[in-house]
Amino acid sequence: MAGFALNVWPNQIRAGEAILEYFRAGITHVILVAQMQSGKTGTAKYVAHALLPQVPAAEIFFICGMNDNDLLNQARQEFAGLLPAENILFSKQLQKHNAADALPRVRCVIIDESHYASNTDSHVDQFLKRIDDRQTFILSVSATPMAELAAAGAQGAATVTLEPGPGYYGLRDIFANGSLSDSVDLTHFQDQFLDLVVEQCAEQQAEGRRCYNIVRLPNQYYYKDLEDELGALDLDLAFINHHSALENDTEADFNRYVDQAPTRTTIIWIYGGLRAGKQLRTDHLGFVHDTARSNPDTIAQSLLGRILGYGKERHGVRCYTDRAAATLMLNWVQTGFSQGHIPAGSRGIVRGYTGTPQTWMLHPPIAVPLDARLTAYYRDLKMKHGNRYPFREELLTDIQLSATGDRALLERIFSTYAPGKCGGIMILTEANVARSYRENWGLNYARAVKGEPVGTFLTAAGAYPGHYYVYLDFHRHSSTYGTALVIYKEPGETRAEIGVKVGVGVGVEHVGVVPKSRYCPVAAALTV
Repeated sequence: MAGFALNVWPNQIRAGEAILEYFRAGITHVILVAQMQSGKTGTAKYVAHALLPQVPAAEIFFICGMNDNDLLNQARQEFAGLLPAENILFSKQLQKHNAADALPRVRCVIIDESHYASNTDSHVDQFLKRIDDRQTFILSVSATPMAELAAAGAQGAATVTLEPGPGYYGLRDIFANGSLSDSVDLTHFQDQFLDLVVEQCAEQQAEGRRCYNIVRLPNQYYYKDLEDELGALDLDLAFINHHSALENDTEADFNRYVDQAPTRTTIIWIYGGLRAGKQLRTDHLGFVHDTARSNPDTIAQSLLGRILGYGKERHGVRCYTDRAAATLMLNWVQTGFSQGHIPAGSRGIVRGYTGTPQTWMLHPPIAVPLDARLTAYYRDLKMKHGNRYPFREELLTDIQLSATGDRALLERIFSTYAPGKCGGIMILTEANVARSYRENWGLNYARAVKGEPVGTFLTAAGAYPGHYYVYLDFHRHSSTYGTALVIYKEPGETRAEIGVKVGVGVGVEHVGVVPKSRYCPVAAALTV
């Protein structure tokens, strides 16, 4: 390790020593939880370095379930001189190791972003199943280990919290200084988004600043129409499409865009990327605009988490995101990452903290048959665009107009209610596996026939007049071919005469873990 510099700070050393104390006491699994960009990797480096006298570097592995070359290269740079590069394994490398006849000896595993790839039979899970975890030190590292913390007691795992050091700019600070606002739903309100961009960019230019501004798109093809609209305005704007700019450069660091101050106000379009652990330079950023509605842990790991960190408050980056979900994250941080305040909607958990009393009114699905022309038209669009739905507004309008009754209700649902997770639309064809088709169409359609309520689809936290999800059966061999199902739910007492109440508490002392999670020791965890 000639020339190697550990470069860790007192708060990282304190957290690292707490982890090592658990290891010395015979507790082999420790969860390190901390705010975004507050020094988790430095703590992991300290632990790995401290273990070296008794554990060879070749037997210490740093793994992550993400498939992100940018993060892989970042991790290899962080641990250069400490761990062999071949011991730093992300999704593709894990897959190769898991396919090998035998693993090398493993004495310590650091699982970075441990919330990711947290299901059973994921590449991370397969790797861990091939080692003797009773003889191996396991350090899980994440800012959002909700399911792992919920199951920590049953798993016999200890928890260590990394307290931020001086100069850290975190959730409390960005809320306090007023730099966090709700983002705009790009699929429904593009005009509002364009107004936001014009206002922010004009303000930057009036102040003599030329900034980069990062916008996450619903899909990677949205940028063209937005560029055309913005290019027609009286603003000197440049654009970078991250996905087309990448081409085949898998080794490139996203920070290459923002290392130097731009000569023109620049919008950078992204779709995936810039999540969970990526260190982002913010000194030349003006604003970031993320998904309008998302789960608390997702938004924390997205653009909001990338603009937090040490010394970043002075950069004054404005963040547009799901403020309600961010508020739940803030509450969890302020309660010391307590189990009773794990935010509802987080990955891999059942129940959770909602912040306010919530009663859902569930309703029977509304079945709407589409005529043969519309069925053929939208099936062709599905075949063309896959799981992207650039035609969603047109489709929702045609569903509404095709209804034989409840048109006024459908109009209210589609115009004022928020879509469920992933845009609130799922089109099923014969290409779907049988189980997916049965669970997403067969069971829901059976409820519609019986007039039974349903509304179990996932939604983000926040105050909305209601939520909806639309399923469409375009399976050529189905007896219900060409039928749409509209499933919806409403908070409070709205339409209580036909609804079914499902209560969700304000605070939850015990949070369940979904059975498919690798943290769930038994399915009975759902009923704790």
